[in-house]
Amino acid sequence: MKKIYIIGDVASGKTTFSKKLSRKINIPSYELDSIAWSKTGKGRNKRTDEEQIKAINEINETGNWLIEGTFRKSSHHLFELSD
Repeated sequence: MKKIYIIGDVASGKTTFSKKLSRKINIPSYELDSIAWSKTGKGRNKRTDEEQIKAINEINETGNWLIEGTFRKSSHHLFELSD
């Protein structure tokens, strides 16, 4: 199983690198922003830390994953789950 967490500063190339790596090793890639924020009919809504961890756990249950983003409170949980 592959569970990869890529963390870095804004505009450091995380997304570009993650997309290339995801294609190369054939695992799904997720942006942490899409976990931290949900889309609503009125725009975006910031999820609570608990909601973010729930979303991370749902992704984790699928098996292989690659998640990239900047540091957030939920990052600690990703560190524990990642290989």
